[in-house]
Amino acid sequence: MPLKLAFVQAPTAAQLADARAAASRGEREPFFDDLHAVREELRRRGVEVRSTYSGQPLPLLKGLTAADIFAFGSLMTMSRWLQRFNWQALQAPSYPRALDHVLNRRTWRGSLASLQGGPMAQYKPVFAKPSRPCFSGGDRLDGRVWPSLDALAEAHPDLSQESFFCSEVVGWVSEYRCYVMHGRVLGIHPYQLLGRHCGRVDAAQLECHVPDMRPDVVFVEQAIRQLEASGESLDGYALDFGLMARGRMSLVELNDAISLTNYGLAVQDHVDLHLARWQQMARNACPP
Repeated sequence: MPLKLAFVQAPTAAQLADARAAASRGEREPFFDDLHAVREELRRRGVEVRSTYSGQPLPLLKGLTAADIFAFGSLMTMSRWLQRFNWQALQAPSYPRALDHVLNRRTWRGSLASLQGGPMAQYKPVFAKPSRPCFSGGDRLDGRVWPSLDALAEAHPDLSQESFFCSEVVGWVSEYRCYVMHGRVLGIHPYQLLGRHCGRVDAAQLECHVPDMRPDVVFVEQAIRQLEASGESLDGYALDFGLMARGRMSLVELNDAISLTNYGLAVQDHVDLHLARWQQMARNACPP
């Protein structure tokens, strides 16, 4: 079914000012490029595109259903779209059980309160990420390294019963995003190399010298088949894999194709990937 309308987030004046200041320091926000590229690709396909802005109410649909439209924006903006359609429960976990065997680090799952009373409490520092997207104090809580579980609990006492994925802290030589649509690898692109965020770069020469830093496509395809066999696959998602400092290719996390930064895909593939996932949720969701 052809799209009737698309909503793509546009940067606010304050965000553009911040981006210009960052550019003057030699930094670049690739997601602003993505917003522009997605908007232009949809228009090239003949889709009417309207702008939305972070912090402002979502537009009214006036008789249109979720299947008639498409939305693209930041994680915060997309969380609001998911809430509008009651799609929150459809979001994929960052650490699917089918891929536990490629985590290659000590991990625990459970409520923050229960983890504080278990063996995880002895690890300092500790990596922790909510099992599902959640917010505290109005801000989205993403995965990060904390000095301890107690420090996390003190910072976010409202999340004591929230389910978390926790692990020992490990070092990464490389991190690559493997984009997957309908079980097919669209591209494998680095976003962090030798401990530094690299954005969109051609790492071919470096990979020639350190071939183990790049996930092999056969390795990625095996992970895809395991997800499909377990029923945890999606029409669009990304598997982030990287070489650990201890020398094993491991899963960093899975990312649902809701607001993925493009680290090197063709724009057409990037849009198709997000469209496939949006349309899957529109088919499978209960009416709001």
